[in-house]
Amino acid sequence: MRLPLGLLMSAALCFCANLDPKQGKANAKAAVAPKAGIAVPGIQIPFAKLKTEATVALPEEAKFLLFAKELHAVAGGQVARVDTKTNKSLEAWNAETALCGGLVNGFGHVWAPACDKKAILKLDPKTGKAKATLEVGAASGRLTAAATKDSVWAITDNKGTLSRIDPAENNVVAEIRIPTDCNELLYAAG
Repeated sequence: MRLPLGLLMSAALCFCANLDPKQGKANAKAAVAPKAGIAVPGIQIPFAKLKTEATVALPEEAKFLLFAKELHAVAGGQVARVDTKTNKSLEAWNAETALCGGLVNGFGHVWAPACDKKAILKLDPKTGKAKATLEVGAASGRLTAAATKDSVWAITDNKGTLSRIDPAENNVVAEIRIPTDCNELLYAAG
């Protein structure tokens, strides 16, 4: 097997940089904690030792989950809800329409793509009723909407349109072309 000469030289330089010039031994550097984020590694618990804290009865298998102040589980025309502090079931929402691309929490509301209405719904977080119906289109997928610091983003068709929604004005302010096979969005860590 042949390795590129540059790779071998880089490895040799890296090794030599860690040698103590007097003793020819590798220097032991103190671990440096990151400037931001988690400084201490998490505790790993074997899956077999996890215990169930809450059980929620659903009419059928959940299609989508949203973890916010409450757990939301979309199943069979309902959105089951669980208080995450007490693990008690809350009153379920009856979905006004078939939700098709997950749920996202942002700007004091729950946002949900509704493919049969070709719309993004802005739902009241207490009642689940639509406060606004944005008839901009909707694409089915596992999670076709995401909320950033200033916008809600949604895949609004199956042709590769990503729409940026102003959550205060409830309208599309920009459209971006993405690959047509993209069916999932995620916004994380800025």
